[in-house]
Amino acid sequence: MMALPGGGLQPGESILTGAAREFWEETGTLIPNHAVTHVMDFVPDNNDPDDEYAAGFFQVSLAELMTAESRIEHFRLWPGFAAAQQVQVGAITQYHQIHQRYADAPIDNELDHVIVWNLADPHIRAHVATWRNQPPLDWFFEILDFLSFNLGLGPLVVVGDDRRVTADDEDLVSVN
Repeated sequence: MMALPGGGLQPGESILTGAAREFWEETGTLIPNHAVTHVMDFVPDNNDPDDEYAAGFFQVSLAELMTAESRIEHFRLWPGFAAAQQVQVGAITQYHQIHQRYADAPIDNELDHVIVWNLADPHIRAHVATWRNQPPLDWFFEILDFLSFNLGLGPLVVVGDDRRVTADDEDLVSVN
């Protein structure tokens, strides 16, 4: 299943700090200080107070994005995968043993691989648009729709919807 890095806020933690912390925990990669760009509270259209969430958005150069993708994919995920296999067979029985044996593994290893998406790509936009009103992916749609709109790309297109696709060259890291 596709997912963006995320999780709950710690007491007193700002949305941007929490988003950066969750990204680090799940990828082992720090968000650069200069990358902080936007924060948004979301309340989905269904008016369910339990579905309220927030997102922190970070903007980096294409070179920084590609460096992060490579670092996450090649240097962080394989130690996490190896650690997960050892947990499954009982060779690791306590949480602290993971980082004793695999120091580069993400703290919160939920990842299988990394995908870099270009939200201007019509095929990516159409794929993400299928997540609208499709739990558990619908909140990712809401976040990416908001991001797409605020990057000047316009809202995401849903087949049969009257929204239109526009183009730009902004990229987004999505983590699976």
